[in-house]
Amino acid sequence: TLPAAAQGTVGDLNQAMEKMAALIVEEREREVLSRHSLVKFRKWEGGTVFPRFASPANLYLTASNVFSLDLGCFTLYVLSDVTDFSTRVKLDHQSPLQTAWAVSASSATPIVLVYERSPQDSSPGLPPASLLDHRDYSGLDGVGSSSESSGSRGQQQSEFRHEAMLAGAWRDYLTGEAIQKRAGENGQPGEACHIVPVGHRQSWTLEQRRELLKSLGQQPNLYIPANGIPLFTDFHKYFDMFELSIDPDNGYNICVWNVPTSAQKVHVLKGKQAELKSTPWIASEPLLQWHHQKCTEKHKDQ
Repeated sequence: TLPAAAQGTVGDLNQAMEKMAALIVEEREREVLSRHSLVKFRKWEGGTVFPRFASPANLYLTASNVFSLDLGCFTLYVLSDVTDFSTRVKLDHQSPLQTAWAVSASSATPIVLVYERSPQDSSPGLPPASLLDHRDYSGLDGVGSSSESSGSRGQQQSEFRHEAMLAGAWRDYLTGEAIQKRAGENGQPGEACHIVPVGHRQSWTLEQRRELLKSLGQQPNLYIPANGIPLFTDFHKYFDMFELSIDPDNGYNICVWNVPTSAQKVHVLKGKQAELKSTPWIASEPLLQWHHQKCTEKHKDQ
């Protein structure tokens, strides 16, 4: 048996460890609640899908602003499988942490459905309008098919551009300078560039590119924001040609390869760090590493 003094010391140590564990849990919960992630909002009965960056603590407020609805007059749901109505989960507006776990478990880019009934009303009796519409949801859990080759590329590109630009706050990834939202506004013309290309090298099949994304730990969908990088138009061309790259293993340094000397805007970037390095949701590090390696292979004999 330990002496009374030793027992007291052990008890104090256990209490200190319990307090420390509680503080760690609280810090983790605060981090989860404040973390902004890409969420797609849509009304239960169908309509436009609105991508927004939101935290679990403000999902209801974000939906209220998107659809001009009064708080308390609607309920939010997610489907863990967009093909199965029975997997719906009601998001608790009074418990943001529970909401966070429900949303994170649904899919990589969850679709939050807005049901225009108060949280006190019963659950919807009918399934929502189909989520498998003209948009490409092949990157979401539970959806095995894809419409990438079905003629919807224009719509996909539009959504891809919006999400990539929104994540980058409408700034060029390399310089951090403003990209124009519309012609005539401040900034320079810019585009959302695919890291694993969509239209480059026709001999490279769509299925091969999807398999590449999977091998790099990504969703097999070329239009996910992780495969996007906002670039000025002048830079986009050389990035697609594997003449301009970013090296994540070397401090996100910018590498300029066989670019004409007349393209001074590109050459002045050589050796600098990408200003938007490690920005969440866009320009996945493994994809940038792959792109840089392709540039290295292309110019290995030069």
